[in-house]
Amino acid sequence: MRVRDRLKGLWPPNWSGCYGEGTQFLIGEPEGLVLKRVELKSDLPSILISAESGGKSYTGVFTRDALEVINPDYPELFQNLFVLLKSSIGKEIRQIGDSEI
Repeated sequence: MRVRDRLKGLWPPNWSGCYGEGTQFLIGEPEGLVLKRVELKSDLPSILISAESGGKSYTGVFTRDALEVINPDYPELFQNLFVLLKSSIGKEIRQIGDSEI
């Protein structure tokens, strides 16, 4: 199953970044948004991702709790998502959404 289908409602994450006057908020999987960093945060637990587009950085997060709500097999899904994202650094977010998980 594709990432965007398996994570219905969670993929792509809500993006946060530095927004100023006249800046458009980033929503969804815009063309050119490239995954740059993936980090496992054990204190929440969550997966933190950073992406870039047009010279600007954006951050998204996947929490284990949110994955648990939509998927009964969340421990396996959480690990599989982390592995997939780590191996996808340098790819567009849209392309990752098409990946099988």
